[in-house]
Amino acid sequence: MGQYLKTHYPGIFKYVGRNGTVYGIDYYAGGKKHREIVGPLLGEARKKLEERRAIAKGGGYESLANGRKVTFAQLVQKYREMQKGEAYFEKTRKYYLNIFLFFFGTRKLCQIIPLDIEDFKKKRKETPTQHGKERSRISVNRELETLRHILNKAVEWGMLEENPFSRFKESILFEEDHGRVRFLEVDEIQRVLSVSPP
Repeated sequence: MGQYLKTHYPGIFKYVGRNGTVYGIDYYAGGKKHREIVGPLLGEARKKLEERRAIAKGGGYESLANGRKVTFAQLVQKYREMQKGEAYFEKTRKYYLNIFLFFFGTRKLCQIIPLDIEDFKKKRKETPTQHGKERSRISVNRELETLRHILNKAVEWGMLEENPFSRFKESILFEEDHGRVRFLEVDEIQRVLSVSPP
């Protein structure tokens, strides 16, 4: 078992274990004392402690704590209510919600990690369309963009601390082939204009 050591910084401790030394933080929020391991850098621990104290001071900690109990299905229900009537939602995004519920419905938001999103991406690409054709990269990208938007809203609404999409170092989206771009030559433009209506 490791050893907890005090530091010169109130609210920050060192934990020395078999895997080395890391820093952690102690703070009060919601009437309770909380302890978190942060990482090997003191600067990160100081920054995290400031963030936690700011959340607690602003009364937002309870919201985050409650957010740890929220399921993806509950988020989708709230998202549907809040986005209803929005043009892009009505035209496209609302049709993806049942797909997301199939994959993530019963999961708590805080349990969804980047690996789950990669798994979703892979399985959706491998799932044929309703007409039995291969699903396009563009189609999967639109679904991923909507999922990212939903999780961003969860962060805005205090249901989720961090969107797992933000942990990808590079874009998770498939590269899209936008086709060949070609411009007309001057003589081609003249020929088009000559047969075009005034």
